[in-house]
Amino acid sequence: SGGDTISPQHIENQLALEPEIEAAMVVGDNRPHLVAIIVPAKDFIAEWAAHHGKRADLAELAGEPTFRAAVARAVERTNGGLPSVERVKRFVVADQPFTIENGMMTPTMKPRRHAILSRWGATLDGLY
Repeated sequence: SGGDTISPQHIENQLALEPEIEAAMVVGDNRPHLVAIIVPAKDFIAEWAAHHGKRADLAELAGEPTFRAAVARAVERTNGGLPSVERVKRFVVADQPFTIENGMMTPTMKPRRHAILSRWGATLDGLY
């Protein structure tokens, strides 16, 4: 973003420190700002769903505006501690977790960026 060299992993790790967030993938190569895919934490999904009378089903909740707003608050908390060039401007809530089984995680639990981008690239492009 803007010629600044940023470390997506650093930002992803900061996002994952939030209790609502299990994992994140941040992208922004040659783009005006950063965007991300956010995987909500299982405990947060369960608690939020119970509190709002919904099923704890990520595929359903990912499109729920009030659920997304709760995730957005966690992203904003992370952004508050980052320099402006490292802040995530827009994001999408993943409708499934990153797992070894679905090919989005390596056996050492690192996101497979290529696989995640092949699944989410068009959605991320739509955030610009």
